[in-house]
Parts: sequence; structure tokens; C-alpha cells
Amino acid sequence: IGYLAELGTSEDVLSILRGTELDIKDLGKQGDGKVLSEWDGSGITFDDDAAGHGWSETIDSVNSGEVDLLSAVVHEFGHVLGYGHDALNPDLIIGERDLPYVGAEIASSWTVVDDQIEIVGVQEALNVELAG
Repeated sequence: IGYLAELGTSEDVLSILRGTELDIKDLGKQGDGKVLSEWDGSGITFDDDAAGHGWSETIDSVNSGEVDLLSAVVHEFGHVLGYGHDALNPDLIIGERDLPYVGAEIASSWTVVDDQIEIVGVQEALNVELAG
């Protein structure tokens, strides 16, 4: 949320995101076993080990071989705000950052659509994915 605030995201949007429940659990048995995170309409759940790859938790860069947690969080926050995979890339390459927008002018223009918004995704040769 701090990252999005620094980009100029509106306080209305930040307030919605602050109220979002977050959970961590093993999502490995869902789908094809490559689900990183999911928005279920009331909260976001992140896989405990990023589908076996581990989470890269740094803000400045992404550790190779790991999944970028910032990209996953921004993606799921996009779903919270009402965006779907038509607006958010559902794939994220392991070891890379994939944020939907670069620059404060875009983040500050995010709006709430029916009390929601969409943003990012995850893929690799393994097709690791962010669920909606």
C-alpha cells in the first residue's frame, strides 16, 4: 500500500485496499498446482511458497528464481478494485517484476469501479499464475 501511495494512488483507493483481508496458505492443490494468489471477492490469499519457487520480498529488485511478491500483491489489489484479467496480465515470469503501470500519472488515475480495480499477473515456462 505504501508503494501505491508513493505513486499517487488516491486515498479512496488506498482505503479500500487497507480494508482487504490477506491470508497465506498452501494453494498448491488448486488448479494445476501453480496458483500464486487469488481474490475470492472478500479477501486475498497468497500461496505459502509461491508455487514452490519462493517469494522475492524486496522492493528494489527481484531475486532470480523467485516470484515477485510486489507484482502479485499489486495484481490482486487490482482485482479488489474491480479489474479482471482482461485488464490485468494473469501471467508473471519468475524472477521478473511485472507491474501494470509505470509512473505516478497512471497510478493516480486509478478509479474505483463498482467498489473494485484490477492490476497485475504471473508466468514462466511453468505457467505460474495469479488467480482471480
